[in-house]
Amino acid sequence: MSKSQRLHDYAVRWDPNDRGGHVESFFLKANDPGSDRAIWLKFTIYSPLGGIPTVGEVWAILFDGDEDHVAAKETYPIADLAQGPGGVGLALKDCTLDPGHTTGLLRTPDGADLRWDLEYDATRSPLYPLPMEWMYTAPFPKFKTLTPTADSRFGGFIEVGDRRLEVDGWPGMQGHNWGRAHAERYAWAHCNVFDDPGDSSHEGAIFEGFSARIKVGPITTPFLTLVKLVHRGITYDFTDVMCWLRASSKLEHTAWDFVCVKGRQRLVGSLWTTPDRMVGLTYRNPNGDITHCLNSKIAHCDLRLMEDGASRVRLRSTAKAALEVAIKETDHPVKMYV
Repeated sequence: MSKSQRLHDYAVRWDPNDRGGHVESFFLKANDPGSDRAIWLKFTIYSPLGGIPTVGEVWAILFDGDEDHVAAKETYPIADLAQGPGGVGLALKDCTLDPGHTTGLLRTPDGADLRWDLEYDATRSPLYPLPMEWMYTAPFPKFKTLTPTADSRFGGFIEVGDRRLEVDGWPGMQGHNWGRAHAERYAWAHCNVFDDPGDSSHEGAIFEGFSARIKVGPITTPFLTLVKLVHRGITYDFTDVMCWLRASSKLEHTAWDFVCVKGRQRLVGSLWTTPDRMVGLTYRNPNGDITHCLNSKIAHCDLRLMEDGASRVRLRSTAKAALEVAIKETDHPVKMYV
């Protein structure tokens, strides 16, 4: 893939002249390999139906399994958004994101400063969940997702008030999604840190998956599930249309279980956490609807790749997986932060 094609993965898709509604996010996460701690950052462009008022948003969460989570969000007029050449790279007030580097300063609800300066290799391991290239430009699906950097290492620092965390080799990723609206109900998961009981083949392993109910006119589809697993340099791809039809998915507020089938292979996965290890976020849709995103970057993951009924790959991750569950109902056990 050429450098220009890779840079396009990071390019803003929002068109200021489009009044049909748009929501777009560039997001990053990195896990502290030595503790149940992770950082999540998100830069969002939100344009409601009619286009007014379009705004930019910056979100940040420090997940901590031993102490309280810290979450912050700030919203800015779209006039404050600066884009780099070709829409690659963006800045909102004190927050910047370029492929490979991000800086920021937000104020938490209790008045503390949340600051970061992080660098990472943005040229590694892209993943494209949608099975056909035309899906990234066609009306269907309404919401697009890709991962320009699925496996990288982060360095720099995170500060919350007087507390400073040095980031040195934290495994992480950067994603990008955009569209007319969030799916009606979905789970998204990613993991590139697996427990290693003496098996070095787990190094470089990546899992990413997405399961969603999509609204097509008045009809809401069953769960459409797309997952990929990279292990020992081999990509196991369960994203084509036949996989959609054969997959099963079960989604709860704090857990996602799925089975994907392709030929002789079957990938069985479970991701789960507890409400206290999630942070509730309020996402707006361009039509005015609200989605609750129940977000954890310190969830657990268990994956089994079977072939002809025999186990071929088994991967487990303890408190190092990303799990996001998006729902419309407000009756759930997760505390809403921002």
